Amino acid sequence: MKLRKKKEALVSNLVFELLGVAAVAIVPWMAWLAHLFSAEHLDVRFGWMWGVLDMAEFFTLVLTTYYGFKRSGWVVVTAAMLGLLFLVDAWFDVLTSKTSAESETAIMFALFMELPLALLSFWIVYRVGKKYFH
Repeated sequence: MKLRKKKEALVSNLVFELLGVAAVAIVPWMAWLAHLFSAEHLDVRFGWMWGVLDMAEFFTLVLTTYYGFKRSGWVVVTAAMLGLLFLVDAWFDVLTSKTSAESETAIMFALFMELPLALLSFWIVYRVGKKYFH
């Protein structure tokens, strides 16, 4: 019987645990936003757009976490998608804010949550991609 060599950890499990926590935390966030935007925005399609974007973030967070723990090269694809989704979410939230309070909240979320998570995702792409594609 051949022993398989343990795959090198290019990214710490702590990073993928953080993404897993974010995936769990986004579920009540999606429910709250669906309720909030169905009543407050002029067009019901805003609520659908935010809901679909958040669901895409959730599934991509789950896949990135899964592939990260499995040490699969597919984490490059899902992390790249995740980073892009976080950038789009930040852009969309800031540009569609109606009031100055909404704008301030959207900017704070972008600066302290969405953009750092996007950078973390792109860092994963860089670290793992460097190993697989160089």
